[in-house]
Amino acid sequence: MTLLEDLAAIRRTPEEFTRPIIFVCHSIGGWVVEAALHISSVMERPDLRIIEYTSGIVFIGTPHFSNDTVSWASLLRNFEKLTGRTSNKTFTQSTSRDFESSEIQSISRAFVEIAHRFEIYSIAEETAIPAIGKIVGDDLSVLRLANVNHLSIPANHVEMSQFSRPDEIGYKRLAGAIASLKRAASKMMEVD
Repeated sequence: MTLLEDLAAIRRTPEEFTRPIIFVCHSIGGWVVEAALHISSVMERPDLRIIEYTSGIVFIGTPHFSNDTVSWASLLRNFEKLTGRTSNKTFTQSTSRDFESSEIQSISRAFVEIAHRFEIYSIAEETAIPAIGKIVGDDLSVLRLANVNHLSIPANHVEMSQFSRPDEIGYKRLAGAIASLKRAASKMMEVD
């Protein structure tokens, strides 16, 4: 609940409290946002109900488990390769088998139930990391919901949120997504 509490702590004045929120999250940080929004949807304290003021989300390289064809074991192996840490084969196999009842799957399913409330951009990595591949494969990077805009950035998982110049295509795509969400948030404020 720390994200909710942190946001409540900085949203104290009436203007701050009602200001629309746009989340921009990379990789498994998207799961943190999904979980926070789900938890927020059942909170009774008004200052923790950030779901009411969230207008948009940009997921950058976030794995989504909104369909049953995902490869949890593949994702786990890719993160192991990326970090240089490995788990044993039995763990990976049992993790894959137990995924259906995992907390991450529960978070993803709960998020799908509330996702219609937001404008969402899901941005996939286009480039593989040498000797590893794509960290979040094409089957995981797609959030199959009607209100989701799908984009990609011509970079690998690590570099897809790092830009050195504003004229880079990846920067332009991400900035365009954020600008679109900002316009939607402005309209949300006009209505209230």
